[in-house]
Amino acid sequence: MDSITVALNAVIPFLVYMGVGGIATRLGWANDELWRKLNSLVFKTMFPFMMFSCIYRVESDIEVNWLYIGTAIASVLILVAALMIIVPRVVPGNPQRGVIVQAIYRTNMVFFALPLAESVFGDSSLLATATIIAFIVPTYNFLAVFVLEYFRGGAASPKKLLISLLRNPLIQGFIAGLIFHFAGWKLPGPIESPILTLANISIPLALIILGGTLHFSEIRENLRTVLTVTTVKMVILPAIMLVITLFLPLTPPERFMLVLIFAAPTASASFPMAENMGGDGPLAGQLVAFTSAISVVTLFLWVFGMGTAGLLT
Repeated sequence: MDSITVALNAVIPFLVYMGVGGIATRLGWANDELWRKLNSLVFKTMFPFMMFSCIYRVESDIEVNWLYIGTAIASVLILVAALMIIVPRVVPGNPQRGVIVQAIYRTNMVFFALPLAESVFGDSSLLATATIIAFIVPTYNFLAVFVLEYFRGGAASPKKLLISLLRNPLIQGFIAGLIFHFAGWKLPGPIESPILTLANISIPLALIILGGTLHFSEIRENLRTVLTVTTVKMVILPAIMLVITLFLPLTPPERFMLVLIFAAPTASASFPMAENMGGDGPLAGQLVAFTSAISVVTLFLWVFGMGTAGLLT
């Protein structure tokens, strides 16, 4: 019963937030243009505060577990290398190949990692969550540019990748948090309070936006591909990662985050990137929509299963 409660408490808020966005779209209170503008606003103004808050609120000394970070990055790199060999053998067109590779490896960690981890572990998960986001999101972004450019027939510029990293609001917030933490600085109360409030509302608002932008009307055209990608991404790969983590000296939050880098739905940013870099935009959007919707069920099962097995304590 405890495992069911933990799983429900972790997943139901996602359903509520995404449902609010979906209802708003259905009732005509918001449209895609508004959601796009809000999404840009949240990403550029609130997510930096969210990352800053994760580090700023850590009271103990920060010691990064490089085995944990290295395992996360290595697993993604190995997966992408395997996908670059396998996907072209089973998918005929380059626009679809790049989209499928990106959909399988690239996860919506920013939206899902922090609220899930906090719901399951509380503040003890802050460091594990912040470090994995800080390292894995740039890795995702670098690989996305490489993969899509490769299947478009171009080449990714190292300068472009570096500029993209330095301009990423998540990385900027993370660095600011590290500076404040190691310098021992504390914000004045009147400033600290609104900053932490912005951090706290960033994820719920982002999930409302995600719910408002999900469209399922065209999934039938690519149903077989969508179901195959979803099964590989959200069932098979997390299971493989979970087995690997059982042989590593990791804390429960670290083990959970490593499973989540594959079990969470496809990153919503993969859709606009695919559309702007020669990929199959409609397929990318369908994969984001379907994995996001089905994640309410699959994430519940992963939290419940790991809790029942005693892997969350």
